[in-house]
Amino acid sequence: MIQDAINRNAFSLNVRYNSKLGYPTQIDIDYNSQIANEEIFLTIENFQEIK
Repeated sequence: MIQDAINRNAFSLNVRYNSKLGYPTQIDIDYNSQIANEEIFLTIENFQEIK
C-alpha cells in the first residue's frame, strides 16, 4: 500500500514505523487534495512477531 501511494504520486503520504521491529504502525494517504473522502487512514495494533 505504501509503495502504491509512492507509485501513484499521492498528494500526501505519512507513515510511522515501530522503532524496534520496523513495521508500519500508522499509514495516512491522501491521493488527491481536490477530492473529499478518498483519504486512507490505517493503524496497525497488537502486531506480534512470529519466530
